[in-house]
Amino acid sequence: MDWLRNAVAGLLALFGAGTTEPALYYGYAEGEYARLAPRDSGTLRELLVKRGDSVARGTIVAALDAESETAARDDAQGRVAQAAAQLADRRKGRRTPEVDALVAQRRQAEAALTLSRTQLERYQRLPVGQVVSQERVDETRAAYDRDRARVAELGSQIEVAQLAARSDEIVAAEAAVESARAMLRQAEWKLGQRVLVAPADGLVAETYFVAGEMVGANTPVVSILPPGNVKLRFYVPETALARMAIGAPLTVRCDGCPATLSARVSRPQAVARGALLQAPLHLRVQCSADWACKSSAR
Repeated sequence: MDWLRNAVAGLLALFGAGTTEPALYYGYAEGEYARLAPRDSGTLRELLVKRGDSVARGTIVAALDAESETAARDDAQGRVAQAAAQLADRRKGRRTPEVDALVAQRRQAEAALTLSRTQLERYQRLPVGQVVSQERVDETRAAYDRDRARVAELGSQIEVAQLAARSDEIVAAEAAVESARAMLRQAEWKLGQRVLVAPADGLVAETYFVAGEMVGANTPVVSILPPGNVKLRFYVPETALARMAIGAPLTVRCDGCPATLSARVSRPQAVARGALLQAPLHLRVQCSADWACKSSAR
């Protein structure tokens, strides 16, 4: 930004040491740039701004290749869906056809139990050893006991089939869902890091790559100058430093600047400059984004 590098700012301090005329000091303007860089390396897919553009906060200024991150995000979405389906399955009983099959088996067992009970009652009314042998009676009684146990067994299976999974299995399934969702959030975050977004309103001061070039990790692609990040640096004699308190108002004059431009002292710093101790004072210029755009076009 040439206007920042070349501007010479005259500052009129609104205080003096018993003089009627305000003190005049000379300095220069500087900018504190926001340099946007990717966390990981990749190919620059799109550069959506150019030097001198005005951008708003949240504007996407550049995008890197994101095929791997997109695939990871899609995989994480599938894992969330799978874990959620397994949890829903744990929370309900078996499917209706499975329960119906068990009910049909119990009806078959009940019919067999009815038959074995009838045979046992008939044989028990007959004289043992004359009409029916003891062995035959024992076999019928064993068949009856077997069929009765089978009916009870199928009844218990039907009750279990209609229940949800055990509580610890449900807890494990819920934990699996939360883990899958966390992985999805991480994948979405990584995917979001493949685009560079303006952190504040400002001007595009510089672009360092063109589409198709390889960008290294933490290497700036675009630099943006927010209006509030313009500062002035000027020097005053040591004798005047004590009168320049932090927050003191100053009137600023520079080529191409509005007549009402003002600033406030924000950070004095004493440095040795030859035989004279001087202090550069950093000021943040209170100006509008429109003024910054006009000045940057000079």
